[in-house]
Amino acid sequence: MTTELDSEHATGPRRSAGGSAPGEQVRRWPFWPTLAAIAAVGLALRVLFVFGSGRTFEFLSDAFYFHLGGQALADGAGFVDPYRYAAGELVPAAGHPPLYQVYLAVPSLFGLDSVRSHQLASTLLGATMVVVVGLVGRRLAGRRAGLVAGAVAAVYPNLWINDAMLMSESMYALTIALVLWAAYGAWQRADTSGAAVLGAAVALAALTRAEAVLLLVLLVVPLFGLMKAQALRRKVVLVGTALAVALAVMAPWVGYNLIRFDRPVLLSSGAGHVLAAANCDQTYSGNLLGYWSQDCLFGEPAQGDHSVWEAAARAEGIDYMTTHLGEVPVVVLARVGRLWELYRPLQGVELSAYAEHRGLWPTRLALVSYYVLLLIGAYGLVVLWRRKVTVVPMVALAAMVTFTAAVSFGITRYRVPVDVGLAVLAGVAVDQWLRNRATDAAYSTASSDSSPATASTPTSRVANSALSRATCSARDRVRSWRRDSSKEK
Repeated sequence: MTTELDSEHATGPRRSAGGSAPGEQVRRWPFWPTLAAIAAVGLALRVLFVFGSGRTFEFLSDAFYFHLGGQALADGAGFVDPYRYAAGELVPAAGHPPLYQVYLAVPSLFGLDSVRSHQLASTLLGATMVVVVGLVGRRLAGRRAGLVAGAVAAVYPNLWINDAMLMSESMYALTIALVLWAAYGAWQRADTSGAAVLGAAVALAALTRAEAVLLLVLLVVPLFGLMKAQALRRKVVLVGTALAVALAVMAPWVGYNLIRFDRPVLLSSGAGHVLAAANCDQTYSGNLLGYWSQDCLFGEPAQGDHSVWEAAARAEGIDYMTTHLGEVPVVVLARVGRLWELYRPLQGVELSAYAEHRGLWPTRLALVSYYVLLLIGAYGLVVLWRRKVTVVPMVALAAMVTFTAAVSFGITRYRVPVDVGLAVLAGVAVDQWLRNRATDAAYSTASSDSSPATASTPTSRVANSALSRATCSARDRVRSWRRDSSKEK
């Protein structure tokens, strides 16, 4: 099986000598220039939204945590509480994993440390994500699928909204796209280098949002464990390689946290506050069922550092759950329903627009486009399944965001990994639909011109030739997919 991205993909259709798969009319659209143009459109859209959204930020919001945290890093203060730093205090903090904060420190080093500058820096992450999504689509189903996937990622509101929010989802979308690219590369090659790249990609995602560490269990283990042609020992080596690299990439941050707080902190100290905000009377019934409430949070304890505050908040959240166990199943269903826009989606639009400051018209547009993409993406998933291409990475993303919502609360931006996957699946689905149309058109033309009176005319010979090529192309694709499935790891 091939391993180079620019060559024939083991999971895609066979290419002709000209470089295009049969039925894939993209020679007039060279891949890299076209993908670059798509990314430029995506960047322009994001920049326009930054300047036109008029988004406001609350000082004690997560957005300001990243904004001020980037400034603190650029000033040499290290990873400190940004709000205390603004007041002149240096208090160690790890409220979020570090990667997005580190990224914002880069423009801050050059004096670009305003809110607008950090928003514009985030749009570059979104544009880069578009490129990586295009590469994932090409790896799965060829150049046209890659270009369509990139185009969807460029204009899909649930992705470009994030880049004006000054939240880690901008970096998260990019790292998740890298995880998908690495996962399908590792599945194609089934070697230790592919496993190492996948482990590093998962680690980067976990250093952006802590719940991504779940992908080590939900993605890495089943991806290699389900490779039928590999011996058990080989599977263990691949899984071990990915896990070892992931742990090595995360180790400096984890080790740094373990030596600077009163209580153990690994990737972040935010889980306790999430549990507290999600478990109280307001979120177990009424309009905020399955959501979060500021009223659930208590004041900071008088003694101790951030790790002590996190432990106290975590204990309060868990205590509320254990004393309301009978209500938990309904709450969990509401949380998951909110995540997938199945429970009170119109209220979810209002909450996203105002509580999350995502804007009303962008959020409405995002909801409609999400429903459309969900249907198209489901077809793309079926296409991959029929081609014997592993769907483990896509299922793992869905499982991760569902679990995250179930134990915290249902919120649109927690679904970002799935939104990235939907863009990829849309590229696969549209490409397959166009292939089916081309094949059906060839059969139709050949059938209409195959009567005895026209059998020897030039038109009929051309039509019959088209039918033969379409038949051979379909047969070649089936043989290719069967051959690849027999080599499936």
